[in-house]
Amino acid sequence: MSLQSIIESLLFVHGEPISRARLADITGASAGDVDAALAEIRNDFHGRGIILIEKDGHCQFGTHPDNADSVAALLKSELAGPLSRATLDTVSIVAYKGPLTRLAIENIRGVNSAMALRNLHLRGLIERIPNPTDGRMPLYQITMDFMTHFGLTRIEDLPSYQEFRAQTEEHDDENATATDGVVPDTGAIQTV
Repeated sequence: MSLQSIIESLLFVHGEPISRARLADITGASAGDVDAALAEIRNDFHGRGIILIEKDGHCQFGTHPDNADSVAALLKSELAGPLSRATLDTVSIVAYKGPLTRLAIENIRGVNSAMALRNLHLRGLIERIPNPTDGRMPLYQITMDFMTHFGLTRIEDLPSYQEFRAQTEEHDDENATATDGVVPDTGAIQTV
């Protein structure tokens, strides 16, 4: 595989900004080779739906700003409906085992959880907090809105997983048409 291909895979799977230095460390490539591969990616993605976002030595995939209306419509539909099985599984893990890193969540679920975490974050049910042991990997925990959404006054009031899942599905069925579907201002570029 080419360095460009490897870096594309890393950017896609990581889903968050990653430093050029870390890409070089992971791939064993020189900083110059990483920069050249990123330039190739930038050129290859020119005029397409995915773009390479670069800032302060970090890079990440995002959606093209010209597609913002379509991306916003998708996000609006995701936020207006009930929690999907993926988001329900993810928020359950965060509620019962958090705070924990995205990697820990993915180890439990066995699949990439970036989209589920993004959806839960946009809904205000989870938040990212600094990780005292590794500043590169934030921790995810439930929010006060999560507590309110599920009628909890203390985390100790969290029901068993089976009860939680039944309550969540019932609550979302009741409120599926009650939400106004307003999407928070996420800007023109959406990250992957």
